[in-house]
Amino acid sequence: MKKILSAFLIILIFLSACDYDFSADIKTQGTINPTYAVPLVDADFTLEELLPDDAGINRYLEIDDQGFMTLVYKESLPPLGINEFLNGAPTSLPLSGPFLPAFDYTLNETTIDLNLNINLNGGSITFFDPKVKIIMTNFWNIPLQFSFSNMKYYPEGDTTGKDVTGSFITSTHSIGSPTVKNDSVVTTLEMNTGNSNIDEVLSAVPTFISAGAVVGTPGQSTPFDLTGAKDNKVDMEIEIPLNLSMNNVLFTDTLDFDLGINTDSTKVKNITINFGADNGFPLGMNIQVYFLDKNFIIVDSLFSSRFDMEPASVSNGIVNNRVNSKVSVSIPENRMDNILNAKYMMPHIKLRTSDAANLLPVKIYSTYDIGLQLSAKMELELIL
Repeated sequence: MKKILSAFLIILIFLSACDYDFSADIKTQGTINPTYAVPLVDADFTLEELLPDDAGINRYLEIDDQGFMTLVYKESLPPLGINEFLNGAPTSLPLSGPFLPAFDYTLNETTIDLNLNINLNGGSITFFDPKVKIIMTNFWNIPLQFSFSNMKYYPEGDTTGKDVTGSFITSTHSIGSPTVKNDSVVTTLEMNTGNSNIDEVLSAVPTFISAGAVVGTPGQSTPFDLTGAKDNKVDMEIEIPLNLSMNNVLFTDTLDFDLGINTDSTKVKNITINFGADNGFPLGMNIQVYFLDKNFIIVDSLFSSRFDMEPASVSNGIVNNRVNSKVSVSIPENRMDNILNAKYMMPHIKLRTSDAANLLPVKIYSTYDIGLQLSAKMELELIL
């Protein structure tokens, strides 16, 4: 997953997104210590707002009438044309005839890119009640059968893949057929925690899943006419209800950073960064922010010890109490150049749910949000 919930990196991204001029035009003589307070962020964010809103993407959120959220992935296997299908038959066939013998046709392997990209880094995440639906639209007035020829999942860094197992994978499933030419019948098959290891698959946070399939006919003894038949379609939908438990899951990224201060850094006495959050998510966040030079070498950090933001408290998996957190970080003079000259920053965030140690799940609702306030105060020393 670097991102089912990578949206929470937005908490710290704004540190690198501002460019302010702290210079002053002062015409008196002597030494003065002007102080500048600059608001950087004052906003509320929900998970729904932070995930991509793109009709072309194969990932989207479904929200039920209670506001509960399910992450859905949709992918289509290559469509299967009737001429192509019949060419795989054991005997030469016309498009119409009195019967069709039993045979199988192998579909090409398809890869579903999940883009979960979470670096567990020793942490763990468990999804509860995930599902995969196979939706086949049959335009041919012949009964069909469907099975996976191979299905593997690939955790981050794994190039070999691990098998998806269970009775759903080994079974041959019947596909309904229309009784009227050029009509269609939709058959939905469901892979769940009762007939597969789909919970293990998704809790491994794979970068992608690959699958081949076999479509065949058990044999047709009644007349058929497939002239002009449309291509059959096989769609896959992966449903991940955001009912989960996670512990010590690491999010990290490298971001551009430039305060853009148009002042000689030797004149800066102190910078204080004020961070506040009103957390309505059942997720705790243990945060450190590293500053990097132009060679991507860490030169400093924001917090002397990691800042821990408590998760909102829950009852029966649902938030019943928000949590407010505030911290002020003073950057002293001897560390000023590190911060002012930094070119990159690296947020380092460890997430946990409210009772991760006992694997108790929490549910994510569309109404959950986090309020963020971020401001900077800089004190200068100007000799006039």
